[in-house]
Amino acid sequence: MDRSTVVMYVLAALWFIAVVIGVVRWWQTRLTPLTKKARDRYVLAWDRIEARFLYAPQEAVREADGLVMSALRDRHQPTDYNLLPRRAKDARRKLSQDEGRGGTELLRQAMLDYRTVLDDMVGHKHRESVREGRRQLA
Repeated sequence: MDRSTVVMYVLAALWFIAVVIGVVRWWQTRLTPLTKKARDRYVLAWDRIEARFLYAPQEAVREADGLVMSALRDRHQPTDYNLLPRRAKDARRKLSQDEGRGGTELLRQAMLDYRTVLDDMVGHKHRESVREGRRQLA
């Protein structure tokens, strides 16, 4: 191959990468952000679910799954398994692995995965500010 052919391949590859980046950015901007009221509602629901984990871990993880799926739907994000965020897929896999075993380690890991997904949607700082506001009211 001569230089001009190599340059053409490099330019074509750069153009393709630019198109892919543009599509990804467009995809991300089409997701509807949650309103402040919805974010507050999800944070409070998460706190209740997290508190239940100590007494009923499997039920708490199932509720966490439902809450995360609800938040994804509110953002108009697809909830098909193949299109879920990686951490949500990991959490679902861990929940199914634990079915009937009665252990808590996989369930604890699933809760952490769900919390990460929820934090990505509502914002970690927002979650902490809602908690701080609740402490001041108490």
